Amino acid sequence: MRRLISLLSLRTVLVEGQSMAPTYNDGDWLLVSMKGFKRNGAGISGGRWGSTGVGVTVGTVLLVEREERPGVIFIKRLIDIRMDSPNRHHLTNWPTFWVEGDNKSLSQDSRTWGAISGDEIIGKVLFRVKKNRRGNNEKK
Repeated sequence: MRRLISLLSLRTVLVEGQSMAPTYNDGDWLLVSMKGFKRNGAGISGGRWGSTGVGVTVGTVLLVEREERPGVIFIKRLIDIRMDSPNRHHLTNWPTFWVEGDNKSLSQDSRTWGAISGDEIIGKVLFRVKKNRRGNNEKK
């Protein structure tokens, strides 16, 4: 079973913090798809954006790894997809992504960072595997 999950590029992720509450809470386990997303590479930006088949649309909950904070994974909802103007080095428009946590008062997101590049999106949440049964206010 583990091999099948690995081949399908599925992972489980533990939610730490309350930035996505009430949708996902501290201690919840999520099943995420890494298929079509590349770490330390092209991500989902660039000319292939329209043909990636990764199913990223406004409202999708994503895994984000900021270039400024490698190794730290954020869980955020996609709010908007923006097309940047081409510059002298590129002939095509490059999409950028506006992401926010559902719990605005406890979230670091595009309201602080600005729009992110597709290179920083490393996966998408499929569903919650296990709900935290301890309650939201209890400390670990």
